[in-house]
Amino acid sequence: DLKIYHDGSNSYIADAGTGNLVINATNLIVKNAANNKNYFTAVDGGAFTAYHNNVYKFQTKSDGVNVVGELECDSLDVDGAADISGTLALHGSLDMQDMDIRLGAGDDFRLLHNGTQSRIENYTGPLYIDQHVNDNDIYLRSDNGGGGLSTYVACDGSTGNVRLYHYGTEKFKTKSDGIDVIGEVQCDSLDVDGAGDIS
Repeated sequence: DLKIYHDGSNSYIADAGTGNLVINATNLIVKNAANNKNYFTAVDGGAFTAYHNNVYKFQTKSDGVNVVGELECDSLDVDGAADISGTLALHGSLDMQDMDIRLGAGDDFRLLHNGTQSRIENYTGPLYIDQHVNDNDIYLRSDNGGGGLSTYVACDGSTGNVRLYHYGTEKFKTKSDGIDVIGEVQCDSLDVDGAGDIS
């Protein structure tokens, strides 16, 4: 049932019978032919350690495993919490279920989606939306009721203007000496403290 042999090209330990092949050892070490490099080691009551060119890369521990270096896999399924202390680089899409993303030591900033609505929540200090590319604009857009997107608020980085729109049509604009209103101004009262020019 158990054969140990050499066929002229290779050496074999062949378990051809019933049951399992069991190796009993207090500490098991598998090394290369020159006996100067470890392949893997196993310690009674302790760790199993695997090596690459005699450098340890994988080791079991009481609460899981430790991987030294890159972990490359076709897919990764984590059922519990994940603690990443380094930079997480994604080279594809991040597809998340209905949940929230929390940032800050106290989870002070959150992006939420619950399947019905999406929200941006800030719990500490002011909330800034910054455009750091020179002269580029910021747009706030929404569905126009016809399946397309219309601009509702625009901040012009090159002129400093803030523009307000009605279904994509500009109605209000700030400028260096005041404001410009396109269309009707409807108000309950009007109080002009300076000169007025109505044409």
